[in-house]
Amino acid sequence: MAKEKQTGAKVSAKAAPKKMGLFARMKRYFREVGAELKKSTWPTKQELVKYTGIVLAFVLVFACIVGAMDWGLSSLLKLITG
Repeated sequence: MAKEKQTGAKVSAKAAPKKMGLFARMKRYFREVGAELKKSTWPTKQELVKYTGIVLAFVLVFACIVGAMDWGLSSLLKLITG
């Protein structure tokens, strides 16, 4: 619409880009994914082990907290319902 207002004429349908086929789009997508992955900074083995340990410790602590809450609430429910 902006072009119509500026030039006063409609943009022809021939100026629109041709639609790519499915396999061409997939090829382009994976090529772009590969290019982005090359730009990434990957952790060293030591950093990976360290971060994995931190995540596992957090999951273990969180699981214990959720388990304790589950046990407490189920005990409370048994007391209430008899």
